[in-house]
Amino acid sequence: MTHLSISPLFGDNAVFPKGLPISVFGSSSAEGDVTLTLANGECRTAHFVPQDGAFSVLLDAVDHYAEEATLTVTAGEETYEANHISIGIVLLAGGQSNMAMTLGEVEHPFPLRPTEKMRFFTEKHAIDAELGNIDKPMSDVWYTADGEKEMEFSAIGYFVAEMLSKELGVTVGVVSCNQGGSRIESWLSPEAVKRSGYPFPERDVPDKGRIFNLHHWLYYNKYLNVATYTFTAALWYQGESNTGFGEGEHYGALLHELIAEWRGNNPNRDMPFYLVELAPFDSVKAGWALEPLGFWPPVREALSRAPLCEKGVYTASITEVADVGEIHPTNKYPVAEKLTRAILTTLYGYDLEYTGPLFVSARREGDVLSLTFEHAEGLAFLDEAGNSAPSRDAYFILADGTKTEAALRVSDGVVRADIPDGATHLSLGYDHAPTHNLYNKERYLASPFLLPLEEL
Repeated sequence: MTHLSISPLFGDNAVFPKGLPISVFGSSSAEGDVTLTLANGECRTAHFVPQDGAFSVLLDAVDHYAEEATLTVTAGEETYEANHISIGIVLLAGGQSNMAMTLGEVEHPFPLRPTEKMRFFTEKHAIDAELGNIDKPMSDVWYTADGEKEMEFSAIGYFVAEMLSKELGVTVGVVSCNQGGSRIESWLSPEAVKRSGYPFPERDVPDKGRIFNLHHWLYYNKYLNVATYTFTAALWYQGESNTGFGEGEHYGALLHELIAEWRGNNPNRDMPFYLVELAPFDSVKAGWALEPLGFWPPVREALSRAPLCEKGVYTASITEVADVGEIHPTNKYPVAEKLTRAILTTLYGYDLEYTGPLFVSARREGDVLSLTFEHAEGLAFLDEAGNSAPSRDAYFILADGTKTEAALRVSDGVVRADIPDGATHLSLGYDHAPTHNLYNKERYLASPFLLPLEEL
């Protein structure tokens, strides 16, 4: 008797990406064939010979959008069939609690508009403090939006699917693979963490309930279950759990390894990444502690500046839409809107702004500092009413550690300031909860940064 088992990612209602090789994988005790049949009669086929009981094949790309395709896998006397498959856009939604936060937990800007062109899949694996499995609703099956089932799905994933499917008129599938409270190193292999130079690879965590953060549990038990499914792009919203222990300075290297490893595991070797900058959060105002917990600025800066050193990586800034007293802001629609704008602009030829001004370079001429930015059309310091205003939350740090206010000004799209004697750094909004006021024409706030002046 032949054993044949196919990953649940290839069930009814699955979505495969247009224009990319389609990965199909599972286990089998005999060699066999995989066939994708489109409604117009087109076929994509591949033969497999299992290795140690597992198989993985790539079907040739389908270069057009399509509906009602059928996937058939045969091995020996066994046949597997999945129906109602679409060729469209497929997104991997990864990260921690702000990505995991469900549609039922957030604000809805208008009545939901579910359609058959929105499909969702939740990777189910999770554990509690006693190593017991946690059941997740609507997991390990593809389902179409109906206004009810998706209330337990990632709100950001849902909103992005809704906006993309409405704008492009194609089916959008989202695979949710996230874990609240997760640390980035748990999503990586031991080899990738070692490559990053991260100095605490085997450190325990204070919250023993978060055992999924130990020994790369999420990488081995959750991520690898979806790693080789072909994705159009990945969404990533994570970092809050890496702000403690003085470790923020290492986040950028870990993020670089995550992008490289996840691309290397995927048939889409150039898989774009769309990151979310950490929202402002004041743990004192939230009532969590008398002193700030952790240090958020370096993690936020690593996320915001990743596009400057990583090809095919884009970051949505969200400082102006956050609630500084809430680590889980409920207004997720503006976050998803920026991610959607980024996808439409970078993959589909639109011309939409999707992030705030991003500092890219500085020049020092005597005592005058000049700063240039990307995403800077309409660059201006504004007050809450949108009127021109003095710069805020900008200061120079002196050699003795004291701070002095920096009077920044915009001229011809360049930000300038007079450098005081003894200044070693310039900070703009470089804090847990930034209050700076540098905007672009879309009223998106600039990404905070800390600039060492001795490097100029």
